[in-house]
Amino acid sequence: ATTPVRRRRRSSCALGEPIRPVLNRSTRIATLLLIAFPVLLNTAEITNIVKADPALLYSGLRTTMHAGPVAGYPVIDPSIGFLHQALGKRAIDELTHGTMPWWNSLEGVGVPLAGGMNSSPFFPLMPLLELPRGQVFIQVMVQIFAGLATFALLKALRLTTLAALFGALLFETNGTITWLGGGWSYPIPCLPLLLYGIERIRSPDGRIQLRGGFWIAIAVAVSICAGFIEISFLDGLLGVAWAAVR
Repeated sequence: ATTPVRRRRRSSCALGEPIRPVLNRSTRIATLLLIAFPVLLNTAEITNIVKADPALLYSGLRTTMHAGPVAGYPVIDPSIGFLHQALGKRAIDELTHGTMPWWNSLEGVGVPLAGGMNSSPFFPLMPLLELPRGQVFIQVMVQIFAGLATFALLKALRLTTLAALFGALLFETNGTITWLGGGWSYPIPCLPLLLYGIERIRSPDGRIQLRGGFWIAIAVAVSICAGFIEISFLDGLLGVAWAAVR
C-alpha cells in the first residue's frame, strides 16, 4: 500500500507574491480599541460634563463661562474659538443653504472665506459643526482616522499587531490634535495615509499598487481641503523623502 502524499499549500509569502492583509481577530480588536479610545478620552466633553465649546470659552461671548469641574481649558490655542470654529461655521452655513462660501461679507469690508486658511469649508468633517458640540466631534473623528491610518501603515511595515496598536494609539493622541485642536489638526491623519499609499505602491501586485495610488490621492486631496497648506507641504516633503528611501 502506498501512503497518499499531501499537496503542500503555497505560502502567500512566497517570493514575488504580495502579502495580503488579513482581518484576523487581533486586528479587529485593535481597530475597535483605536475607535473607542478617543471616544473615552473625550467622554466628559461629548456629554457636556466639561464645557468644551470653543465659541463659549474663547470668543468672549460668555465671559462667565468656565471649563467645568476640571481646571484648565481643553486646548491651548484660543484661536479655535474665534477663527476656526467661527469661520468654519459661517462657511458650512452657506454651503447648507446652497451658496458657495467664497466671500465673508461680515468681516470688515469683506474678505475671502473659502480661500482663507481658517474656514476649511471643503474638509469632509466640517458639516459636524452644525451639531451641538460639533467641534468636539470633529476632534474625536480626526483622532480616530489618525489612529486607523497609522495602524494600517505600521502593519504594512510588518510590525506586530500589538506594536502597531501602541504606535497608533500614541499618534492619535499627539499634541497637535489634543493640545492645539482646530484646523491645525485636520491634516494630521493624511500623513500616515500618504505613507501607507506609498508602501502599497511598492507591492508587485498591480491591483495593490492601484489601491495605493487611490489612498495617496485621497490623502493629498483631503490634506489640501483641510486648509492649512503649510502642514500639507511638510507632509508632502516627508512623503517624497519616504518614497525615495523606500
